[in-house]
Amino acid sequence: MSVPLQPSVSDREATKLMRQFLKINLLELIASRRGITVKESLQQNETGSWERAYYVSLRFHPAERMKEAFNLHLEEIANVIAKSFIPALARIMNIELKKSITGDDTTVIKVDGGEASDFLFDLPANKVSKAKKRAKEDDEYEDEKAGDEDGVSARFGHKKEMASYGDMDDEEKAIAKKSNKDENMNLFDNESDDEEGEDNVATITDDEEEEDEDEDGNFGSNSVKIDKRKNMIHLRPLTVDPAARPLLMVGLVERAASSTIVRCLKKIDEAFVNEEDGRGRCLQTAGCSFEQIWKLSTSLVDHDRLASNDI
Repeated sequence: MSVPLQPSVSDREATKLMRQFLKINLLELIASRRGITVKESLQQNETGSWERAYYVSLRFHPAERMKEAFNLHLEEIANVIAKSFIPALARIMNIELKKSITGDDTTVIKVDGGEASDFLFDLPANKVSKAKKRAKEDDEYEDEKAGDEDGVSARFGHKKEMASYGDMDDEEKAIAKKSNKDENMNLFDNESDDEEGEDNVATITDDEEEEDEDEDGNFGSNSVKIDKRKNMIHLRPLTVDPAARPLLMVGLVERAASSTIVRCLKKIDEAFVNEEDGRGRCLQTAGCSFEQIWKLSTSLVDHDRLASNDI
């Protein structure tokens, strides 16, 4: 399909319009530095039984840039995480846990806390006052903000991070490094490549991670919690039998995130802005959906000159 852009549409507006048609997965939105952190702990549940718990936190690119590029907000991402990402991660964890069962062992190990749910942003738990901790975090936030900018300025892509649970042998390290692929979207024209020479793999141990005092609670009825000050989303812990083999969770989180679609338009995979003879600048789509094109504002496109080879 092809539809001419209005003469008043600037190049920046045309680029933003084009990005509305991009299929975006969760991994592409996660910050390139320290974007995925996992804390593993052995703890007792409400019944007194011991369990192995994985606390997953995701740090995203600056909210302003995600809004500018894709018109996405953390609340929308949180809903996708609660509804699609958590079940996907739980499935992958279950698959990995089954691999550790050998011989005639009939033990059934299953991840708890991996059910799909809706994110309800207006729950009281998400309105808990943070006045007491705000003064304490002011200085820390400035450092965090600077770190976020450094991570995004490399490229709008996800540089993989590995978290270690104890020492990995050489074979495990080789497998971990092999799993790291560059995820370059290059969607921001003003992004710099200054960090291109940095290592793509950073090792983060649980001891090196500072614990967020608000990380473990205040979820209310939600399975996720938003921290807008740090541009992060925390997941309610996923738990397994403590006898289960510890999992290298960061790689599993990446796999689940890459398969979780945050936004896509039905019947259209992507769009381009091209110059066409006799028609000027046009928005061309890979795929056909008259409904999606018709939803666009008349201040952006000329619907009367819409052309399509779809029959």
